[in-house]
Amino acid sequence: MQSLEFTLALHRSLEARCARLDEATAPPAWWLEPGHLHDARVATRRLRAVVELLDPEVYPRLKAAGRGLRDFTRALGGRRELDVFRALLEGLHAQAAFDLQRASAEHLIEALDRRRAKAARGLAGDLEKVDPADWKRLLEVESLPRPFHAPPAAETAWEGLRTPLEAALEALRGLAKGEDIEALHAARVKLKRARYRLEILGESFPAPPVLCLARLKGLQDALGDHHDMALLEAFLWERQAELAAAGFRVLASSLLELVGMAAEARHRAYGALGTALQDLRPAAWVKELRAELAGGPG
Repeated sequence: MQSLEFTLALHRSLEARCARLDEATAPPAWWLEPGHLHDARVATRRLRAVVELLDPEVYPRLKAAGRGLRDFTRALGGRRELDVFRALLEGLHAQAAFDLQRASAEHLIEALDRRRAKAARGLAGDLEKVDPADWKRLLEVESLPRPFHAPPAAETAWEGLRTPLEAALEALRGLAKGEDIEALHAARVKLKRARYRLEILGESFPAPPVLCLARLKGLQDALGDHHDMALLEAFLWERQAELAAAGFRVLASSLLELVGMAAEARHRAYGALGTALQDLRPAAWVKELRAELAGGPG
C-alpha cells in the first residue's frame, strides 16, 4: 500500500511528464522532424515509467492509459529507427575514402528517404488511432479512495527502486567477456527503465541522485552507440543481399565495404563498453546510490 505522501509525489511526476509529452508533440507535423520525434519518444517512455508505479486503486483508468502509451511508443519506433539509420549512413559517407563507397552510401540514403517518407505517412495514420485522452484522464483524480497507513515515502520509494536497478546492473554482468548483441540490447532496455524510475523516485529522498544518474546515463549511451551500429550493420547486410540478388554487382560489392566500416565501428563501441562492464560492481553501485540519496557518504 502506498503512503499518501508517496502517491502525491508520483502524481506531481505524472503531471510534469504529461506536460512534457504535450510540449514535445505540440509543433505541427512534429513526427516529420527527427529531433521532435526523438523528444516525443523519450517523453513517452518517461511517462510510461511513472504510470508503471501508480496505484491501480487510486487510478482506475490505469490499464487503458498503459495500453495507449504502449501503442503510442510502438507507432513512433519504426520511423525513429529509419532516422537513426540515415544519420549513421551520413557518418559513413563522410568517412568513406573512395567515390564508390560514397556512391553506395548515397544510394542507400536515397532509398532510406523514400522509406522514411512512406513511414511518415503510415505514422500519421497510426497517430490518428491513438487517443492522448487515455493517459490525460489519469490527472483527473478527484479524491483518494481510502486511508493510508504505509511506510514513509522514501522507504517505499527505495523498495520500488532497488530491485529493478539491481536486476538491470546484474544483466550486464558477464557481457564484457563476449559480444552478445541481443543480450546487450536487452540489458540496455532494463537499464533505461531503471534510470527513468530513479529520476521519478529520487524526488522522494533528501538528496537528488545526480552522480548515479550520470553514471547510468553514460553506461546507457555506450550501450546505445553499440546497438545503433549493430542495427545499421544488419540493415546494410540485408540491403547488400537485395542488391546482389537483383544483379547490381558493383553496388553490392561496394556495399560490403560499408558493412566493414559499420562492423569496425561496432567493434570499437563494444571495446569502449567492455572496459566499463569489466569495472561494473552492481552491489557497490546500489550501496553508493543509497548513500547518495541519504545525502551522506557510503
